[in-house]
Amino acid sequence: MIHLSASKVFGDSQMPLSAHDVTFLGATERVRVEAVTVAFVTAGATRLRHAGGVADISHGHIVTIPENAWCSSVPHGHVSTVFLHIQRDFLAQQIRWIPRTHPLRRGLEFMHPEDRDPRFLRITATTMDVLRPKLLELTSMTALRDRSLRVLRTAAEIFEDLERYAEHPRNEPRAKASRSGPVRSEVAAALRLLHSDLRRPWSVSDLARAVSLSESQLRRLFRRTVGVGPASFLRSARLESMAALLARGDVTVAEAARASGWASPSAASRAFTQRFGVSPRTFSGARTQP
Repeated sequence: MIHLSASKVFGDSQMPLSAHDVTFLGATERVRVEAVTVAFVTAGATRLRHAGGVADISHGHIVTIPENAWCSSVPHGHVSTVFLHIQRDFLAQQIRWIPRTHPLRRGLEFMHPEDRDPRFLRITATTMDVLRPKLLELTSMTALRDRSLRVLRTAAEIFEDLERYAEHPRNEPRAKASRSGPVRSEVAAALRLLHSDLRRPWSVSDLARAVSLSESQLRRLFRRTVGVGPASFLRSARLESMAALLARGDVTVAEAARASGWASPSAASRAFTQRFGVSPRTFSGARTQP
């Protein structure tokens, strides 16, 4: 079992929280963290094992894990997760400021030492895509050992956005104002279109026309809301799809690339290796080994 002590998780930053973005391609050992952990699944899927049993989670799940509770993961191909670690004492002081109606309030109330089971929340994949830029911003602050109040402010904004979007969990993000600008329904519609038809040779003009925006509007709103432009988002979505197909073990690299919308298997292979750190052939072989 791997034990991550408070000193390993928070270092010498003196901040009561830290964030880390991790992609798993294979099974992990049991991990126990000396902090309350909120795990945001930003891509892929996995089987999560914990003291109380097993749960299948995927893109859009948020898992709250008690301090020192062990978990292990067996990805279905791959899973990308942003882990937000929070010092227990700090959380105990701050939880009174979290509204009782907040979707994570119950999951964060680990007040009893015997609490060892994680708690699960499911939001839409589109909502997770909207939350992802601030989550990654928080991971960058951790990597740079940022000790300013900006870290706490960004974490608070993530919780505020989550409360706003999860108020009606069956709906996509609506056009309400936030500190990073309004989330437009056109952006949510564009995300759905890209996810639903990765094989289509999308251009920015085609996508903009489909959601009744100009190209410049779409690019600007996409970057404001998702953190990257439409082309970068589509590239990432195609790589996630390719990894999921290869994990099944019944398709070739070229077939997985074409099914995910790549015109060139060689270009897809280079992009895959850059994204996941292994070639698609190596990845596929590792997943099919007994």
